[in-house]
Amino acid sequence: MVTMQLTTAPYPPLPTGIVRLYFELRLTGSSKFLELERLSYRYGREDTDSPDGCGEASLIPDRRGTYQAGITFGAAGRWWVRTTLERNRQQAEMEFTVVVEPAQRDP
Repeated sequence: MVTMQLTTAPYPPLPTGIVRLYFELRLTGSSKFLELERLSYRYGREDTDSPDGCGEASLIPDRRGTYQAGITFGAAGRWWVRTTLERNRQQAEMEFTVVVEPAQRDP
């Protein structure tokens, strides 16, 4: 089995600018990283099943098992990120919930 952790930069993610998604994959119960043939994603607002965007994450050189992508969330609120992992002609899907915070305004 595979364990995947999603982190964002910035954290918490904001609805302005590009948010970096970092996907780290490990074999469950192990310290071994997992590299894929492809990691694709799509994302959208929690209240709809229609994606606002999609793409393919790229492996970060020298950071084994970590993939990155840059996306833009259009508004504050709860969003889903659905991933498709592909390796050795097999596919698996995982879903995450991301809470996008309102952008802070200067007083």
